[in-house]
Amino acid sequence: MKGRIMTLGTFLSPVIFSVLILSCTGCAAGYSQTLHVMADLEDGSRIVGKPTIESISLKAPYSEMTISLGYVDRIEFESGGEKAKVYFRNGDVIQGIVKLGSITMETLFGKQAISTRLITRLSVRREIMDDELILHYALDSSDRGEIRDLSKERNNGTWKGSCRETAFATPEPMEFNGIDNFIACGSVADPSKDSGIAILAWIKPSAWGDRQSRGIVSKKTNDDSMGYVLYNDGYYPTSMNFRFRGTERAANMLHSTANVDIGAWQHWAVTYNPIAREVRIYKNGILDISYDSIYVGDMNNNAPLYVGRSQTWNGYFSGAMRDVMIFHRALSADEIRSIYTSQQ
Repeated sequence: MKGRIMTLGTFLSPVIFSVLILSCTGCAAGYSQTLHVMADLEDGSRIVGKPTIESISLKAPYSEMTISLGYVDRIEFESGGEKAKVYFRNGDVIQGIVKLGSITMETLFGKQAISTRLITRLSVRREIMDDELILHYALDSSDRGEIRDLSKERNNGTWKGSCRETAFATPEPMEFNGIDNFIACGSVADPSKDSGIAILAWIKPSAWGDRQSRGIVSKKTNDDSMGYVLYNDGYYPTSMNFRFRGTERAANMLHSTANVDIGAWQHWAVTYNPIAREVRIYKNGILDISYDSIYVGDMNNNAPLYVGRSQTWNGYFSGAMRDVMIFHRALSADEIRSIYTSQQ
């Protein structure tokens, strides 16, 4: 996303947003981002595709404006009309008239034009295209059944545990109860010994630092097994912690210097570069700490991948989570910052 997201205060006079570039391979080397929309229709159908429009026209009681789709999370239409609520990615909500008439999308079935009178909800997604992206769970309003993997690997997940109705009750990012909720991600490949790894996630924890080993991403079954886990460790309870082990050695108790904030959205990323023998931890797109002279070798195991649960200590994440991503390469600092900015 280009520039700062504008808040309701900036809408006091007519505003035209700059248009988001739909395929921005120049944002950072190695990957591109593409906007897709998902249209939920009155009859229960759903159509997903790349829109031919880049912005929408919104008439609010105090202003008319043109808004880039890149700033929009979703649009909820009243039945059979143009009245709608527009939900922005920064949390703003504006009611008004959305003038689309119809929206044309490039779908698996060719170009489809859909009248907005048939649409109940239009959700906007950013799909990051990268050959080494092996998992991307948006965990947003569209995940109401199988948890869809937006990467080319299509490692779709399954919700486990109780309180499914609570977790899926609202269009907001998915809530984990901290007791028995997690996502089983199926058969996800391991990184090769020389490929490296990057794990990224937005979290809004309701509990942290209580020595419950609350897992964000885990592919490590016990303390001595190979694999990796991003979680809350009892030794550094207020930090973000990363452990991983391979055939060469274990790298334990790698932790951030910055604290994890309870009740606030924040973006965390960890990268491991086996060539540079370096681990980096980022908070909100900014490098927090680097660990040097680390090489663990081959991390291959047959363990499942879990989101929201640490297998090693059986700790469950409590709070909301979205945009969980795993790459089988170490992303650069510019790529981490670009993804953080685009997902705000």
